[in-house]
Parts: sequence; C-alpha cells; structure tokens
Amino acid sequence: VQQIASLSAARRWMPVRVGFYIIPVLILIAGLVALFNPTGVRSTAFIIIGITSIVYAVSELINWFTFTRKRPKPGTPGASSKAVDNIEDAEIIE
Repeated sequence: VQQIASLSAARRWMPVRVGFYIIPVLILIAGLVALFNPTGVRSTAFIIIGITSIVYAVSELINWFTFTRKRPKPGTPGASSKAVDNIEDAEIIE
C-alpha cells in the first residue's frame, strides 16, 4: 500500500505509467490471500512472503532510481509550491 501511495505522490511531478502499479498490486493481493486464507497457503506461506519481499524490494529500488532522477529540485519550475525558498525574509525574535 505504501508503494502505491508513493507512486500516486510521484504523479504530481511526472507521469507514472500503469505498469509501475502492477507489481505493488500483485504483492498486495498475495499478502491478502496469505492473510485471509492461511490454511490454503500454510505450507507455502514463507515462500510467498519471501518471494513477495524480494520482488517488493527490487521494484521499490527501481522506482526510487526512476523517480528521484526526474523529481524537480525546490525552486525550479514544476517544484512543489510548499517549498520554502525565501528564508531570508524571516524575522528573528529574541
């Protein structure tokens, strides 16, 4: 769910293709199956958890490399308006 939320947040500064959502959704489905059907996956629960953890880590690494390279720096056009650029205008209170 966190990876899906991160991809949704990345849509603010660049287009995100649907293909990036496939692996997080498959991992979420595998987790829900293991959670709500433990007797059906009892013998393979650790295999499912291990494989999905490895796939999650690799896909998160790929997403990180892809989206951090293209993320706008604060102060550049397209950057978030919440960035604080003019800190020298702040008033010092002693």
